[in-house]
Amino acid sequence: MPSGLSFREALTEIGHPQVLIRVLALGTINGAVMLYMVVVGLVFAAIPFRGAADTALYAGIMAGLEVPFMLALPFLVGRVRQTWLIALGTFLYAVHLAGIPLLAETPAVWALTLSGAIGGAIVLTQPMAYLQELMAERPGAGASLMALQKLAGDAFSAACFALGTSLGGYGLAAFLGAALSLIGAALLIALDRNR
Repeated sequence: MPSGLSFREALTEIGHPQVLIRVLALGTINGAVMLYMVVVGLVFAAIPFRGAADTALYAGIMAGLEVPFMLALPFLVGRVRQTWLIALGTFLYAVHLAGIPLLAETPAVWALTLSGAIGGAIVLTQPMAYLQELMAERPGAGASLMALQKLAGDAFSAACFALGTSLGGYGLAAFLGAALSLIGAALLIALDRNR
């Protein structure tokens, strides 16, 4: 069903500061996910006794654990405010992302998959619901915002990687991505405290 808005009006609605700032805040969180996919293999490859097999195992454990946690999420949704749930997921994911370069040489790195999987289950699912609710009066607009959030996430991820690697290496890139995602989650909480 058409929204009744012209193309220009639709762009204006999406570009409204109340919408755009939230999309960019969620983009920082999505950027952390993108950055993990880039950094984990590079960090492991730089360690003599780790390599592609460890990267594949780590990613496999993460993906395998995310599924049951995603299935368990309905027990939390509705009991915890959505922005706080996204913030919790972001915090757990940031711990995982920042922890990889710190713990990559130790067996403790494998424990990070638990934090990453719980956080990932939240940050990969809840932003979509959040954006759909944000644009509830415009069915389908949430999907457009998801594409915009993904674009923002890719840009934030690339910027963190470029800046981090130029100044200090893959570890700094991971720390920057984790910090930026936490700033984005805090911004969402601030914006939605009276919503």
